[in-house]
Amino acid sequence: MEFINLKESFGRCHRVYFELSRKCPSIHEHPACPIAELKKEFDGFLDTDIILDFVKQLVKYESPCDISFHIYNEPTIDCRLLYLIHKIKHHLGFKNKMALRTSGWGLDKHVFKELTDMGLDWIMLDAYNEKSYNEMRAVKNEFQKSDVAIQIKKLILDNRLTMYQNRVRTLDDWVKDNDIEFYCIEAIKTFNVSANGEVNLCEWDWRNTVIFGNLNKDSYETVFRNKIEFFNKTKEGTRFGAEVCAKCEYLRGFKPTHKSSV
Repeated sequence: MEFINLKESFGRCHRVYFELSRKCPSIHEHPACPIAELKKEFDGFLDTDIILDFVKQLVKYESPCDISFHIYNEPTIDCRLLYLIHKIKHHLGFKNKMALRTSGWGLDKHVFKELTDMGLDWIMLDAYNEKSYNEMRAVKNEFQKSDVAIQIKKLILDNRLTMYQNRVRTLDDWVKDNDIEFYCIEAIKTFNVSANGEVNLCEWDWRNTVIFGNLNKDSYETVFRNKIEFFNKTKEGTRFGAEVCAKCEYLRGFKPTHKSSV
């Protein structure tokens, strides 16, 4: 069994995404979002101890990893959010960036001030339509003098909800046709922790078809070992390791780097 150096493993992480829950007040407004399907499998909250212990490891091993409260939920409805930000920043000694990705639900000047006072560094506001975008601009204009970085993203919900059954081509066919040398490194740089504790490939694999472990029961060594084994099985010269990668709408949206150009 391969020895896992945790300092090196945590050092390779650029960002960890914590899915605090699978709850969102806008679930009925955005039927293209997978959250409704995910709630059927798990409708609880990510264990607080998992979050805090992971951060302790980042601090212990001096990882450059940032933290983001993100993935398939609305973080602002979680009553632990302010506590977690304050605990991570002021009690655990976390020095890197901490981000929040939100639709802006419940975000007014009072909540914004609390978030910034607790130590939040960055907020991304997701706008799903023109009305939402204008509302987010008003929020940003009100707080733009703050020390917190604020970004608005016009988010078009893609067809990831149906991508598993709509795409029939295999990974090998896709790599061969495009002569791919290097493409997506999302799964290498990020550590995705779902609300049920599972560590999966990336946020686009929302069905968690590739799971490296579950932090409710598995050690960090086990999770990182599974990550390493996964990438060791990829085709030489590529960054793919699962059929879902050939179906990924995000991945298809970028121009690949061809072998002839490297």
